[in-house]
Amino acid sequence: MMTRIIDLIDFELVDTLLEGFNKSTGFVTAILDLDGNVLSQSGWRRICIEFHRVNPETSKKCTISDTVLAGKLAKGEKYHAYKCLNGLIDVAVPITVRGEHIANLFSGQFFFEEPNHSFFKKQAQKYGFNEITYLEALNKVPVISKEKVEVAMDFLRNMTQLISEMTFQRLEQIELNDELKKSEERWQFAIDGNGDGLWDWNVETNDVFFSKQWKAMLGYTDSEIENSFEEWEKRVHPEDLDRALGIIQDYLNNKVNIFSVQHRLKCKDGHYKWIEGRGKIISRTKEGKPLRFIGTHTDISDRKNAEKLLLYQQELLKEMGRAAKIGGWEFNVKTGAGTWTEEIARIHDIDPDEETNLQLGVSFYEGKSKVKIENAIKEAIENGKSYDLELELISAKNIHKWVHSIGRPVIENKKVVSIRGSFQDITERKSVEEEIKKLNEELEIRVKQRTKELELANKELETFTYSVSHDLKAPLRGIDGYSKLLLELYAKNLDDEAQGFIATIRSSTQQMNQLIEDLLNYSRLERSQKDIKKINIQKLINSITTFYKNELDLGGYSLEIDIPDIELTTDENGLTIAFRNILENAIKFTSEKPVPKIEIGLDDQPSSWIIRIKDNGIGFDMKYHQRIFEIFQRLQRTEDFPGTGIGLAMVSKAMQRINGKAWAESSPGIGSTFYLEIPKLIQHENNVFQ
Repeated sequence: MMTRIIDLIDFELVDTLLEGFNKSTGFVTAILDLDGNVLSQSGWRRICIEFHRVNPETSKKCTISDTVLAGKLAKGEKYHAYKCLNGLIDVAVPITVRGEHIANLFSGQFFFEEPNHSFFKKQAQKYGFNEITYLEALNKVPVISKEKVEVAMDFLRNMTQLISEMTFQRLEQIELNDELKKSEERWQFAIDGNGDGLWDWNVETNDVFFSKQWKAMLGYTDSEIENSFEEWEKRVHPEDLDRALGIIQDYLNNKVNIFSVQHRLKCKDGHYKWIEGRGKIISRTKEGKPLRFIGTHTDISDRKNAEKLLLYQQELLKEMGRAAKIGGWEFNVKTGAGTWTEEIARIHDIDPDEETNLQLGVSFYEGKSKVKIENAIKEAIENGKSYDLELELISAKNIHKWVHSIGRPVIENKKVVSIRGSFQDITERKSVEEEIKKLNEELEIRVKQRTKELELANKELETFTYSVSHDLKAPLRGIDGYSKLLLELYAKNLDDEAQGFIATIRSSTQQMNQLIEDLLNYSRLERSQKDIKKINIQKLINSITTFYKNELDLGGYSLEIDIPDIELTTDENGLTIAFRNILENAIKFTSEKPVPKIEIGLDDQPSSWIIRIKDNGIGFDMKYHQRIFEIFQRLQRTEDFPGTGIGLAMVSKAMQRINGKAWAESSPGIGSTFYLEIPKLIQHENNVFQ
């Protein structure tokens, strides 16, 4: 049976690396082959394993998402982020061996920003999930910045490179062994070797035949190299020559049974190639002295570079482990003997060369932590259970530390033979968590204090509002009443100028009364509770415009309404105030037009509804488009168009309270269009926007 490349991956080692990566960074990972089969996984989110991948319909979405993501990688991307059909972010990194794309390493199941809870509530209802437990699982999914994801993906790309190089070496060894088994004849082995150079050495005469492939490997033509041992000897790198000659002599003297040597040969262009030489003595004298020695030279420069890269990757992993304060360990169950990395020794403040064992590892724990780790190890040995614990230990230097220990049983023939895992110093994280806890407690106290202050301020505002409505309006009523009596009782005794003065007093009093009333309405809007509910927008608009029917009919207004019969979820009172004030403005500023016209419509956008009120009135210069929504700001004289300058401020305030927006577009003399944007709510609870 032909060996599949993917079967050569050491998933036991990969599982340990991925589990350590998950516990130290919070990123979940999985390796899937190109058919979507899960080969390895670590720390998948509860929302996926208990809901999305269980339900047949959402599971199908997972498969589609995995296929789409894998398809992106097939186009040669280093890694690709993708929002799956179930709403979570997935990222994938390709695993390639010798240029062949064999699998994908998936990470993700997180969000770049706070999730749309309304989407997931609808999803729970649609697929019959328990909404409470489903949303609890959703709240466990982290929100991670793109910068952090990029750092993690760079690490995972290094990890996939390491996996690829290790797999490549195993594949190369298997292929080599297969070739060796095909024939006992070294000539056949040389011929079958892809591009290998063949040599045939007459030991007595020191003549060496070099094949065309051997010469071409070094960049020479067939006629450029003489067939002699000296031709090979003068091309060997000076640092390798004595060692290579020694190995040859040991084989000729029967000191080693197999001839294999690695050295560098100088090419025609002056650079050196790494060569692996294999050979066999095929004839000897009666006394056993070697006569003929044949073999092959294989260019292993790429393999040497790969080995160098592998060493670099291993050092990189060690360095990353040191930076993350994480290391690996393994203990033999039968003997208790074990090994751990330098980083773990550093955490315990002991010599890395000191002999380690299970008993030593447990001895650093005290109290509850010691009981936890002893019970966890017992469960691992007796029942094959993995463990994941945060523990307190006292180092050899009597320093108190917090550590994160993960243990995983290694089972052979249905028996636990060892326990291996990862170990991380989380003292700083614990310190930060404790600080955050204290800050949260302090913040909670401040919030309660601030709430009391706001409640007191609201009570003071209510008192002020009452004072304004009662104490200020009372003298205005007196001024208006007495001035009215003067006109009614003493008009005959007053000349036209005096009557004009009194009329001005009454007009100013009424304007002041309206200003106070508008201010009170603005204050009430600020303090009133939002009543979020479903409303029929068509019925609401028709009801408001009907109130102004007589005024519109008398003024000869043309009114066009294009509002669909749909329901919106919003604050009805706030929307009514905003729409009514804009409609009154449209009526006021089109009143002098020969044919005043008002058009009302609604646009359904993906995340909001937009109501538009267009008129053909006097319009305004767009450089004032922000100013008109500020309180007491007017663009026209009161004598020309009466008003207090508060109406559009109430429009802006009403829309802000529902997280909406109001704006206008206009041209002087042509007309204006006002817009009210109403957001489609993510959710509403206790009449508070989330």
